[in-house]
Amino acid sequence: MKTLFSLFVLLLLISACGTESSSGNQELEQIINEELGIEPFIPEYEPYPIGIATINYHTEVENREAVQGEPSGAGVSYLTSKEEELDLDEDLKNEWEDKQRKKLIYGDFYQDPVVIDLTVYKGSVGSVNEAEVVEIEGHEVQYQYLEREHNDYVVYAMDFDSFGYMIIYHLVDGRTEEDATEFVSDIIVNNK
Repeated sequence: MKTLFSLFVLLLLISACGTESSSGNQELEQIINEELGIEPFIPEYEPYPIGIATINYHTEVENREAVQGEPSGAGVSYLTSKEEELDLDEDLKNEWEDKQRKKLIYGDFYQDPVVIDLTVYKGSVGSVNEAEVVEIEGHEVQYQYLEREHNDYVVYAMDFDSFGYMIIYHLVDGRTEEDATEFVSDIIVNNK
């Protein structure tokens, strides 16, 4: 009987390890839902904190002048750390928001290097030039590996029912393509 119980506990532990997924940033997910009317999963990703998150807006033209249009999505930047905060006053932040057609909704401005740029689009993400289509967790994903002088990075784009993701994962700080795919896999699993 003890052997049967031990086998049951072992199988339970193995199955629990196989279904592990990260938790989401519920505060940020709620803000995005309120601003855009969509419910994307925004993962916590240790050891990389979210430095800044914004609501992004379309640019429209009124009287031959570019103005902020309707919200188009949300941008989230994961950083190597949050040690080098920029000391910007409210006027500078407002000026940045106006010029960039973005609204700061979470975090602050930092000089620390970006590891991941995640953008959630209201509707479809569209297509990525020269990307190949791969399958991750049974989901179709546009994929592109780009080699650059300072660091390589991997681009992923995928759509769900009412929104899409574009992820630029910088291969810095010892990170690999496999790490990038695990990050994307976690997002897919938690959006099903």
